[in-house]
Amino acid sequence: MEQFNNSPYLNKIAEEEIRRNLEPVQQLLRQGIQEQVLKPLDVDLILTLVSGQIFGLNKYLLDKELSVSQQAKVIDESFGLLWSMLSR
Repeated sequence: MEQFNNSPYLNKIAEEEIRRNLEPVQQLLRQGIQEQVLKPLDVDLILTLVSGQIFGLNKYLLDKELSVSQQAKVIDESFGLLWSMLSR
């Protein structure tokens, strides 16, 4: 995914289509901020932080030879770290 995001193929997708696909996620984040579940941060910043975490975690899991249960543990721990960073 990261490679695609940095390739010329991303430019072939209409900007409007990208916005349309991101809107439900942005709306969910705005709702979380409004309901004081999430810290009052810029929605684009939250998306950037979450994306970075997902890409980094994916790379880590691909680089390591972990069992399914070890992978699940790493994913749970990583989510916990991300959640404590963003939640109120």
